[in-house]
Amino acid sequence: MATVDDFLNTLAEFQNQSVNFPDDRIAFWLGLANLQVSATTWGTLANYGQCLWAAHNLVLENQAYSVASAGQNPGQATGALTDVTVGAVHTAYNPTVTSVRDGGSFNLTTYGQRYVTLLRTFGSVPLQVNADGVYPTNPMGWNPGIN
Repeated sequence: MATVDDFLNTLAEFQNQSVNFPDDRIAFWLGLANLQVSATTWGTLANYGQCLWAAHNLVLENQAYSVASAGQNPGQATGALTDVTVGAVHTAYNPTVTSVRDGGSFNLTTYGQRYVTLLRTFGSVPLQVNADGVYPTNPMGWNPGIN
């Protein structure tokens, strides 16, 4: 399992960010990442996958915290900014250029995008079971063959 030191050495941009990303939060998300990223499947890249998964969730958590600190709803889901105008300045982005196809919410951070890209190389993707127990076709293009 990846440790906080592994995380900080792998993703150096989180070093010296203890106010926004304290060690206990990193450790929490790494603990959950250990449940999501199988060392059997990922092999020597398991720690890296765990770091990416944790970083993705840390960034989303930090965004929610920032929104809550401003007195707004931290649970409000938002997508990628595609078009904004402020005064006379207009900016537009094409999210299809920077998104991983069928990456879902993992496209909200670059860490999530890297995680999904690596996940696909192993032929392993998140699987969701709906309320009636039916396995739906995975939105990432993989079908477990159980319908």
